[in-house]
Amino acid sequence: MQTKERGGILWQGQPSYLLNLPQYFYGALFAALLMPADFRIGLIPLAICIWYWLTSHAEKYELTNSQLTIHSGVLSKRVEVINLSAIKDFHILQPWFFKSFALSTIVLIVDDSLEFQSCIRCIPNADELIVKMRQ
Repeated sequence: MQTKERGGILWQGQPSYLLNLPQYFYGALFAALLMPADFRIGLIPLAICIWYWLTSHAEKYELTNSQLTIHSGVLSKRVEVINLSAIKDFHILQPWFFKSFALSTIVLIVDDSLEFQSCIRCIPNADELIVKMRQ
């Protein structure tokens, strides 16, 4: 996570790789169990682990003075732009697993014609980011 003041960018970040730690653990476990039986079948859990890593690596967040931009997607890209003035409420989620690593997920409730929620997943210092969004 980086904080930059130039060019209007207040904060940039991406989810922690610990977000998918259970998937990595079970993927490695199943690969270790399946590899002795058939090497090719054992590669499937490893491919799934790589996919989870790629999805975490492709998700990026950027906060400017007026908007929050969420970039996501591996094969097809998705860019979600949220005006800070449209954000109605924040919720911070910190499950026990995230709490041990001081990570949080911020759920944004956006004021639109539809009830719309977006998430900033598995980031450190969520409280500081919310303060920057409210300024």
